[in-house]
Amino acid sequence: MNKKQHLYCNGQVDQKNQESEKCVVKFLKTKSNSDKFNIPYCEDKWPVPVSDIVSKLPKPAQSGQNKRTKLSLSINFSNIKMG
Repeated sequence: MNKKQHLYCNGQVDQKNQESEKCVVKFLKTKSNSDKFNIPYCEDKWPVPVSDIVSKLPKPAQSGQNKRTKLSLSINFSNIKMG
């Protein structure tokens, strides 16, 4: 029997469509085993069903002023499989 594996990603909800119950999410580039994330050069936007959104995270701290702004969260992601 195969185990079902869950992979989690951090992103920002850009748009929410009430009728289709989908959101457009801008995904962030994750640094492995870290609380740091980068905003990618090319936006990585995809439609996501609202039911796939697990939780709302606190507002991240920002460092840097360019398109590659680094974001950090005060959450320990070491026990979570990040994609």
